[in-house]
Amino acid sequence: MVAPVWSLLSMQMIEMVSLKVAEFLGL
Repeated sequence: MVAPVWSLLSMQMIEMVSLKVAEFLGL
């Protein structure tokens, strides 16, 4: 029952990290 929460959190983390990487590469 805890898996869904962790999957959502991991998805959000991946999105944030990907955005940060995109910004970093953009610079």
